[in-house]
Amino acid sequence: MNPNHSLVAITGLGMISCLGPDVETSCAAARAGISRTTELEFSVVREEDNDREVVAGHGIPGLAVGFEGIGRTLRIARLAAVDLSRRADLARLNPERCGLILALPDFGRASRPAGKQPSGDLAYKNPLLPTREALLAQERSAILSGIRQSLGHLVPDRNMDIVQAGHAGFAIAADRAMGRIRSGEWDRCVIGAFDSLLEFPTLQWLSDHRRLKTCDNPVGLQPGEAGAFVVIESLQSALARNATVCGLLTASAAGLEDNHQFSGEPPLGKGFVETLEKLMPKLPDDFAPGWIVSDLNGEVYRSLEWGNALVRLIKLIPMLSEAELVCPALSFGDTEAASGAVNLCLAVRALSRGYAPPGGILILSSSATGERGALHVQKVN
Repeated sequence: MNPNHSLVAITGLGMISCLGPDVETSCAAARAGISRTTELEFSVVREEDNDREVVAGHGIPGLAVGFEGIGRTLRIARLAAVDLSRRADLARLNPERCGLILALPDFGRASRPAGKQPSGDLAYKNPLLPTREALLAQERSAILSGIRQSLGHLVPDRNMDIVQAGHAGFAIAADRAMGRIRSGEWDRCVIGAFDSLLEFPTLQWLSDHRRLKTCDNPVGLQPGEAGAFVVIESLQSALARNATVCGLLTASAAGLEDNHQFSGEPPLGKGFVETLEKLMPKLPDDFAPGWIVSDLNGEVYRSLEWGNALVRLIKLIPMLSEAELVCPALSFGDTEAASGAVNLCLAVRALSRGYAPPGGILILSSSATGERGALHVQKVN
C-alpha cells in the first residue's frame, strides 16, 4: 500500500433492491444471475405518433403504492437503514467524529427540457426551474430529517452533506468522505444513496429522450430502484472498536466529461481516462483488478463511451484488458443515483465471499450530465 495514504475500512453495508430486502439476499441473487422485471402500471407515450407503450421495470416488491418523489426516496432509505442497523453497530459511533453524506436523486430531472445542457453537480440553468441552492434548501430538511430519524439521529447538522450528481453521485460522496477521514476531521462516515426511476414523469422523460428500453427502442435502459448505506472509517478506528471489516476502500477519484449525454457530441471517453489518471497514484502498489464493476445499462451512449475509454485506458493500465466486466444493471435495472452504492455492495460481498478474483475491484460510474467517478476496493488481508 502506498504509505502516503491511510487505510479506509468498510465496516457496514445495508441495502434494499428489487432482488431482496437486504444486502446479502440482493447480492446473492445478482450473483446467481437472477433478474426480476414486472410490467409497470404506467405506460409512456411515444412523441412521434402518440402511441402508448408498456414499460417493464425492476421494482422493489412490497414498496407501498402512492409514495412519490421525496416520499418514495425516504421510504427506500428507511428500508435500507433497517438492514444497515442489523449489520453495523451505529450506537457505538461518536456523533461528533462521524459524518453523513447522501447521494440523492435529481428531483427536477423530469422537468428538464430536451437539448444541450451543461454538466456539473445539478448544474441546469433552465430559469423555470429552481437553482441548485434552492433545490437543496427545499429538499435538505425533509430528506435529512427523515434519514436521520431512520439512523437514530446519528450525526449533527454540521457533519452532513448532500450530493446530487446521478450515477457518479455515490463515488463523489465517497471521495469527499475519504478526504475528511484521511485528514483526521472525521473518524468515520455513513454514506447513503437512493433513487427510483419508476415514477411516471421520469419514465416519460426517459422515453422522450429515447433512453428507455421499449419494444420500439431495444437499446435503452430498464428502470429500477434501490437504496444502500455504506459505513467507512479509518482502519485504526475500526480495529480500536473491534468492528467487523468487510473490505478496504483504497482509492477514489472524480472527474468530468465534456461530451456528456446531453451535449449532442459523441462520447470520446476522456472523462474516464482523466478520472483514472487521478486514481492511479492512490492505488496499492500491487494493483491488478480482477473485476471492473460498471454502470453500463444498455444505452448506446454508455457503450460507445466505454469502448472509446477502454482503448485509451489499456495503454495507461494494460492489466485492464484482462479484467472481467460486471454490469449489475442486468439484475437491478438502472438505479441512477443509487447505482454506485449498489455496485460497491456487490463488489464488497463478492470479495468477502471469495468469488471475485484477487487483485481488487474497480467501480466506475458515469452520469448523464458529465460527472465521472472511480472507486477501488480490495479484500482485507
